Amino acid sequence: MEINVCLVTDDNYAMPTGVTVYSLLKNRNHKLKYHIYILGKKISKKQKDKFMEMNEKNFTVEVVDIIEKENFAQYRIENIPANETSIYKFFIPEILKDLDKVIYLDGDIIVQKDLQELFNINLNKKCIGAVKDTNGLDYKELRNDNYQYFNSGVLLMNLQKMRKENFAERLLNYRKTGYNKLMDQDTFNYVMKDEVLLLPFTYNTQISALSSVILGTNQYNIKIFRKYWNMNKKYKDIKEIFDDASILHYTTAKPWKYYDGYGNDLWLEYYIKSPYGEKRLNRNNYYIEKIIKSSTYQMSSQLIKPLKSLKMGVRKNKKYHKFLKNFLVK
Repeated sequence: MEINVCLVTDDNYAMPTGVTVYSLLKNRNHKLKYHIYILGKKISKKQKDKFMEMNEKNFTVEVVDIIEKENFAQYRIENIPANETSIYKFFIPEILKDLDKVIYLDGDIIVQKDLQELFNINLNKKCIGAVKDTNGLDYKELRNDNYQYFNSGVLLMNLQKMRKENFAERLLNYRKTGYNKLMDQDTFNYVMKDEVLLLPFTYNTQISALSSVILGTNQYNIKIFRKYWNMNKKYKDIKEIFDDASILHYTTAKPWKYYDGYGNDLWLEYYIKSPYGEKRLNRNNYYIEKIIKSSTYQMSSQLIKPLKSLKMGVRKNKKYHKFLKNFLVK
């Protein structure tokens, strides 16, 4: 059996994508065969060579040029870290046309455990497997067992069924005409909300949720975590959840940009050992930067308030709140 894993990137995101691949390389079961597909548009030879350095026995890295696909720069959304390259995720079933199944990973991830267990999950005729997003914790009325809005950073994809039901075209059409606050995630949710099998939190442990507990945001705590993500294990604290995660997803303070995000030291360890580690990173303070950019700080010019008062991660956008309600199962 060969485990297929896919990532999408460009030159700007090649380094963190490579660190994700490196973490999988180091934590995989060496007896299993892995084939890593890196889909990119106009990736430079320098970056391709970096990816190729990670080829080993039973671990094949292949860069797939998707130059024939159109440029989606006009769909870029301001003030979010993901760029228009994310839209190429819609075309994975078409690009990897000889595969029936693949694990998709974003490039802001550290893989801590072998992915065979995830790859072998039976999707029960669903198109994708995914983990609930933290959106459902941001609004109390959405925090229930039926809320299925998922994070698109980790997807177990039934490529055969997605091709059969023409999901690439359906996803792109919605992305061009529908409501989107996030680059690809809202589209995946709206178009595929009836085609998702919800997976355990361990397969997409979103760091934004863990850091919110530390910051003292009211709606985040271990008890709510266990209920919302249907956790079987009774974790005592955030560190236990972090350490036990198969896949860590750095959903807020990107560790190659900021040094003070929760778990960013672990990412740095992988970076230093990876083919990219010879270059020093110039990282900033995420929380200070966030405070300085806030309207409250700019208007008042007062001393910085304690971090607990920030209520990190709570979305106040009423239109987006209304949009999220569409994912309540009737």
